[in-house]
Amino acid sequence: MTRLAVMISGALMLMGGCSSSPPPPPEHAAAEEQVPAPAAAAVQAEPECVDAKDQKVQCLSDQDCCPRFVCGKDPELSHSQSYCIFGG
Repeated sequence: MTRLAVMISGALMLMGGCSSSPPPPPEHAAAEEQVPAPAAAAVQAEPECVDAKDQKVQCLSDQDCCPRFVCGKDPELSHSQSYCIFGG
């Protein structure tokens, strides 16, 4: 009889302990939410081809530009002058 009472009280304690608190959230889910969007990071990481005065390099051909840059029109700077533009 005593053995049965101990088993029942142990089972009740175990059930009460399991149902009294919710399970902890998975750690990897919280880490994924804090990762910045790749598109936003790519826009900020784009390099610039600038001269000694920190101004965009004007060009006549791709050879005038930094590596991975091409000579082209940048409407934000000028509609007539060509500048080195990042080509990827």
